[in-house]
Amino acid sequence: MGKIIINKGYKFRIYPNKEQEILIQKTFGCCRFVFNYTLATHKRLEDTIWEITQGLVENGTLEKNTYKSKFFNKFSATKALPELKSNHEFLKEVDSNALIAEIGNLEKAYKKYYQKSKSNHKVGKPKFKHKESSKKYSTNPPSKYAKPTINNGKYIWETHIVSYENSQIKINKLGWVKAKLHMKMECIRIYGMTISQSATGEYYCSLKTEEEISEQKKGESSVGIVLADNPIIGLSNGSVFENPNEFTQLEQKIKKEQKILSRMMPDSNRYNKQKLKVAKLHEKIRRKREYNLHCLSKKIVNEYDEMALVTVKGIGTANINTLGLYALSEMIRYKAEWQNKLCEKSTISNEHIQTCSECGVINAGKISTDYWKCSSCEQQHKTIVNIAKNIHNVKREG
Repeated sequence: MGKIIINKGYKFRIYPNKEQEILIQKTFGCCRFVFNYTLATHKRLEDTIWEITQGLVENGTLEKNTYKSKFFNKFSATKALPELKSNHEFLKEVDSNALIAEIGNLEKAYKKYYQKSKSNHKVGKPKFKHKESSKKYSTNPPSKYAKPTINNGKYIWETHIVSYENSQIKINKLGWVKAKLHMKMECIRIYGMTISQSATGEYYCSLKTEEEISEQKKGESSVGIVLADNPIIGLSNGSVFENPNEFTQLEQKIKKEQKILSRMMPDSNRYNKQKLKVAKLHEKIRRKREYNLHCLSKKIVNEYDEMALVTVKGIGTANINTLGLYALSEMIRYKAEWQNKLCEKSTISNEHIQTCSECGVINAGKISTDYWKCSSCEQQHKTIVNIAKNIHNVKREG
């Protein structure tokens, strides 16, 4: 079998010392400063051109002001960076790659804004970054496009960027930083790094990598999958995965702690302590949800070779915000891609909901969100499983 290359990300928790932590915080601030300064400069340019055009309209030279926003130029903004550094000496203390990457992030934000007419999503103009919300920066690895040494056909990253023996990661300007390396990387190239800080004060290093995997032989097992509110997953073979109720207690606890937080004086010591307490509860829910979704997606992808996936809202009474249905569908998609398996996202119609998967008769009237009986063959169906069977049948016949 041949080899295929996939993009894969690894996220490790890091434990910087005091000096490294100060430098990370300085980098956060400098990246935010460069982003806001570049955005302000571009906005001033747009306003100046608009005012000149408006003046020509008032003089009668032009009929109307048809000026549209000028596209953001990343290269001219990057060329202005050395001059900005000479005027602001503190920018020289941090990683220059991180500052350049921040200008690239602004370009991406403008691209999304200009291309909003081509998509259904509403995207506004880029906004200035706030101190509390911009706690991450991207950079290149210490040696750009770093590659490992190969020993007996295995890729070894020791002494390059990641040291498993000393549990450390090498980061630009920071040097070797202590890390919790909970898994070994088998990638052929590391081409990017992102340093971030969570709301609870924990630091993380995310590595963007390319990994070489063996192309697997395609099997014949197929399944229809429906992601819904409650139960969270229904398969065409009749299997159902219920929504875990472990979040209910934590959500009630968060409501209680947020109520206490709302009565405190902002920016006081007690307020900051309570704010951290609430953030830790949110982090706990996020980690539990991610763990559950990873386990579910891994189980499904390992068992089946072809998957037809559809998301249905309105079945059950669960809070859809705590489920992460989109995240689950993406996990199934990319894990299937890693294993060279087929995962197709489908759209749902009323026929999929009202059609009996046994006899094929379309039942008129409103269908129950839990169980219902076919008016023709009197077969009792669980709604989510019936939809999954119909989706599977359509894909198999098509």
